[in-house]
Amino acid sequence: MHMHKSIVTAGLAILLSAGSAFAALSPEHVAWGKSAAKFLLTPEEAAKWKSINNDGDAQRFEDLFWARRDPTPGTSQNEFRDEFNVRVKFADERYGFARTPGSVSDRGRVVVLLGPPSRMIFSKDEKTIPKIEQGITSDGSDGSLKDVEPPTETWLYERERIPAWAGTQVLDVPFFDRNGSKDWKLGRSNKTNVNELLKMSVQMGIKQPNLTEAPTFAPGAPAPAAKPQVVTVTVPAPQVTAPMVTFKTQSLQTAVDDFKTARGTSYKDAYVTYGTFTTAEGEYFVPVQVYVPQSSGLKADQALTFFGVVSDPTGKVVSVYEEPATLTPTKEDLYFDKSLMLSPGKYNGTFGLAADGKPLTMTTVNMNLTPIEKGTPSVSDLFLSNNIDVMKTAQNPTDPFAFGGLKVVPKGDRVFHTTDELGYFVELRNPGVDAAGNPKIQMSMEFDTTVEKKQPNGKSVKVPKVMKQELQEATVLAVKGVPGHFQIGAFIPLSSFTSGDYKITMKLIDTVNKQVYNREAAFKLKK
Repeated sequence: MHMHKSIVTAGLAILLSAGSAFAALSPEHVAWGKSAAKFLLTPEEAAKWKSINNDGDAQRFEDLFWARRDPTPGTSQNEFRDEFNVRVKFADERYGFARTPGSVSDRGRVVVLLGPPSRMIFSKDEKTIPKIEQGITSDGSDGSLKDVEPPTETWLYERERIPAWAGTQVLDVPFFDRNGSKDWKLGRSNKTNVNELLKMSVQMGIKQPNLTEAPTFAPGAPAPAAKPQVVTVTVPAPQVTAPMVTFKTQSLQTAVDDFKTARGTSYKDAYVTYGTFTTAEGEYFVPVQVYVPQSSGLKADQALTFFGVVSDPTGKVVSVYEEPATLTPTKEDLYFDKSLMLSPGKYNGTFGLAADGKPLTMTTVNMNLTPIEKGTPSVSDLFLSNNIDVMKTAQNPTDPFAFGGLKVVPKGDRVFHTTDELGYFVELRNPGVDAAGNPKIQMSMEFDTTVEKKQPNGKSVKVPKVMKQELQEATVLAVKGVPGHFQIGAFIPLSSFTSGDYKITMKLIDTVNKQVYNREAAFKLKK
C-alpha cells in the first residue's frame, strides 16, 4: 500500500510540475501556441514547443520559427509572416462560429496554408437532392430551396491560386457542416489528397531548414546601397479627345440607320449586357458586353470590328464607336466587351460586330445609367454567369466586369443547362461596417417558375412554383484595390432544377446601415 501511494504521489508531482511549467508561459505565448500558427508547425517543432516552459525560450522559439520561413533573410521584413497575418485576418472575418475564431477552424487552416480559393460552390450530395416534378419533390417536401441548399461547401483553386509545387492542375477542397452548427469540417476530395497537400504546404513554407538562431536587425530599414539619381521629367498635360459622333465607315452608318427603322433585321443573334461602376478614384464608367452564342457561327480568330452608337432620349448622338475587336471564348460561346465613358442618364445604345465593313450582328438596348456618388451606399445590378474566374493579367481600373482581379463574364443570353452551375454576382459600394471594418449583410434568394401539374381529369396545367433560400449571413469579400467596395457571389448547381423560365429575386439587408436592396434577374433553364 505504501509503495502504491508513493507511485501515485510521484505521478501527481510530475503532473503538477508539468502544469506549473506550462503556467509559467505568459498569456501572450500561450495564445500563440493556440493560434493559427499551430497549423504551420512541423512534427519536430510541435514536439519542441510542448517542452518549452518559460517566456524566454518561447520567444526564441517563435523568432526562429518565423525566421526559418522568411523568403528574404537579408532584410528586416518577413513577407511570409506578413502574408500569414493577412490570411488570418481574412479567415477570422469570415469563418468564425460560436466562440471559435475563423482562423483556427478547418476552413481557416486551409486559408492559412493554401490561401483563399478562386471560387466556392455550395452543393449537396446528388443522392439527397430532391427532384422537382409536377410541382412536388420526389422526397415529399415542398421544393423550397432550403431542401436543395447543400451542407457541402467546395473550394476551387484555379490557375494562379494553385501553388506551383502542388503538382496538380485541379484542386478542390470540400467542407461539410454535418450538424448545422457552422463548424465546417474538411472532407475528402475525389480529385486531390487534400491532407497530403496541407502537409506539403507546411514543409514548403520553410526556406531555411538549417537555421538555428533568428537573425537580429538594427531598428529601421537598412540604408540603400547607392543613392538613386534624381531625374526631373516634364510630363505633358493629358490631351482631352472629344468623343466620336460619326462612323469612319459609311456602310456601318447606313446599316445602323436601316436597323433603327426596321429595314435591316436579318442579323445573327447578339445580346448586350451593361453595368455602372466607379474606380477607386471615383471615375464613372460603363462596361458593355456583346455576347454571341455558338450558334452565331462567329469565331474567336476572326478579324472583326466592334461598332456602336449611343443616343440621348431626343435622338442626339452622344458617342460613336468603331474599333478592331477580338472575340473571347466563354464556355461554348463568345463575347467582346469594353468600357464606355458616359455620364449618368438615359440612353439608347445600338451595338454590333462587323467584318470588312459589313455588320454580322447588331442589337439595341435602352440604357438607364444611374449615378454613383462617391462614398454613398449602393449595390450593382445582379449579374448571372457560368464563367467567373481569376484574371491572367493585372487589372486596369476601368476593365469591364473586373473586380479586384476577378473576371465576371455575364451570360448575355441568360440560357443555362441543368449540367451548369448558376453563378450570381453583385458589387456593394460603401456598405455599413462594424467596429472591425467588416460589412454585415444578410441575403435571401427566391426562384419563381412554373411547373406542369396533372389534374384529376388527366390534363396538365401550369402552376406557380417558388423555391426559397432563407435569410442568412452572406459571405462578403473586399474588391481588391477599390476601398469601400465589396462583392457577393457564389455558384448554385442546377442539376436539381427542372427546365423552364426563372426569375431570381435577391434581397440584401445591410444590418449596419439598416438598408434593404432588392435585385432581380431572369434566366432560362434547358436540359
